[in-house]
Amino acid sequence: MNIKYQKILYYCIIFFAILLLSACSQKVDPREKEIVQLLNNKNYDEAVQRANELYKDENDKLVEIINYIEEDKERDLYRKQMKEEIYPSSKLEIQQNHKSKIQNDYIYITGRVKNVSNKDINYFEVRCDFLDKNDQVLDSDYTNDNLVLKPGEMREFEIMHRYKDEYEKYKLLIGDVK
Repeated sequence: MNIKYQKILYYCIIFFAILLLSACSQKVDPREKEIVQLLNNKNYDEAVQRANELYKDENDKLVEIINYIEEDKERDLYRKQMKEEIYPSSKLEIQQNHKSKIQNDYIYITGRVKNVSNKDINYFEVRCDFLDKNDQVLDSDYTNDNLVLKPGEMREFEIMHRYKDEYEKYKLLIGDVK
């Protein structure tokens, strides 16, 4: 490497080191750090309560912090609504205790789904992909339900599919949700 490029590299390293040190030297108000931690955990009511305690003598700062908390809460709600519109399957969760058994050339997969949204679900599908040892999908099947599933409720499902020896495992997915 020639000397000109070495000098440029040297000055760049010094510049970034100074920049990094100046950024690290700015003090963060520990009270704000505590509020941000509560917001990261989605504890909005607790954040408001804590802000009122921490900033009781600083009205302008308290108003600023409360407004920020409310804006963060609204942004989070908006993100959840957009996620449900874009990915309707996010309204429904497959519970972890699903089981399978092979009987008379069929595989039976049973489990439960839970409505984790705040709205009724009128229809849903649970899909099962049957995979080989390389996680390649060999076949798929699904079951559906068109009974109303209220928020917080769970419903059992069963998928019955002709079994093949090359099925190494299966993967459950949420299909259409309305």
